[in-house]
Amino acid sequence: MDSHTLGAFILITGLFMGNSFAEEHGRHQSGQDHGHALVLDHGKKWTTDKTLRSGMGGIRSALAADLKTIQNGKAGTKTYDALSSQIDKQLVFIEQNCRLNPQADAVLHLILAEIMEGVETMRIKQTNMEKREGFFKVLDALDNYNRYFNHPGWQPIARQVTTNAHTGAASVSDSRINLNLTAEERVEFLAEMRNMLSSIQGVMQGIGEADRERIAAAARLSGNRMARATPAAVRAKLPKSFQELGGPTHMMFEELAIRAETDDMDSLARDTATLMNQCMACHATFRVH
Repeated sequence: MDSHTLGAFILITGLFMGNSFAEEHGRHQSGQDHGHALVLDHGKKWTTDKTLRSGMGGIRSALAADLKTIQNGKAGTKTYDALSSQIDKQLVFIEQNCRLNPQADAVLHLILAEIMEGVETMRIKQTNMEKREGFFKVLDALDNYNRYFNHPGWQPIARQVTTNAHTGAASVSDSRINLNLTAEERVEFLAEMRNMLSSIQGVMQGIGEADRERIAAAARLSGNRMARATPAAVRAKLPKSFQELGGPTHMMFEELAIRAETDDMDSLARDTATLMNQCMACHATFRVH
């Protein structure tokens, strides 16, 4: 491969040598790659060679093997580290052996960069929820590979499309982690979610009225008291990735109640916005049916 491929190799090496090396090369590449974009070859997919197909197929197989475990929220650090290492090997294999024309290589380089970004996220992020985001970044990159490169027999695995039995319309399945609660547990769980929304509403109203007592009272409703009240049967079903997000969220409500005694209203509003980011991240990652 040409200078673009050399750049990809340096980025790959950066994953082994540390972020500072990768970042330094990234600054160099930002000028070199200016103007390149994911484009087709005059309306057609780019031609691939045997090496590229083998390497990308290997990445796909590695992701497919762990897809169910990761979607169900059961993957831990060992799973993500092992998967990252498998992908790294395929990337190095592609770099060392793939031979495309310069135009195709430039497009491929962008896709490999997307894959490497996902791999880095899986490797360095602390929580399993963040690592999971890296996994889906790689899946998205494989979608782009399939969109722009001709790989006979390629089967996408990222976004499964289903058909509504009543309308016949195609729809994209919900890839969020299913908590697999019973009907009774869902009622209890969703009641807690509504109570947290009520807490946020009370906090915001209290900030608008500069009412510190109202802010503190509303925040405490969703603090540790709520966490302790969650039925044991429900807690036992919650994956570690949910606990890593839910526990700190309840603590943030407690901290907000304490800060309501002294902090100015602008600071309390910013704290509430940060807390809402936790809520949004949870709803974006998990579902109950």
